[in-house]
Amino acid sequence: AVQNNIRELEGALNRVVAATQLTNTKPTVESVKGLLSSIVQAPKRGAITAKQVLLAVAEYYAITVEALTGGSRKKELVMSRQIAMYIMRQEMSASYPTIGQELGGRDHTTAMHAFNKIQQDISANDKLAQDVTLIKQKIYL
Repeated sequence: AVQNNIRELEGALNRVVAATQLTNTKPTVESVKGLLSSIVQAPKRGAITAKQVLLAVAEYYAITVEALTGGSRKKELVMSRQIAMYIMRQEMSASYPTIGQELGGRDHTTAMHAFNKIQQDISANDKLAQDVTLIKQKIYL
């Protein structure tokens, strides 16, 4: 992978330089992501546990895991709970019933709603997208 091999790192840099010279444009985050998506490896899915997700979300939002898995319907807790469900589905490929069970025995439809809602909200809310990215980084550290 590019992270471990200097030749692949040089190759990735050369690919970016060549593309920007050919198109006579400055590199942007999006263009570089597109150019390097085939050679940069993402962290392996399924390599994390539900407990890790819950701990990372709880720590990020300065709440307890008990509050996260509890029954409170406070707005802040509901949002953080939905984010935990979203990350479990996206990063662990966990089933909706499993996600519901991990978050206090909730129904699978609750997990489905949470995943769809956060997925929609991320595209419209940069702050939420950044929060989710930071939580994922915290999980994989």
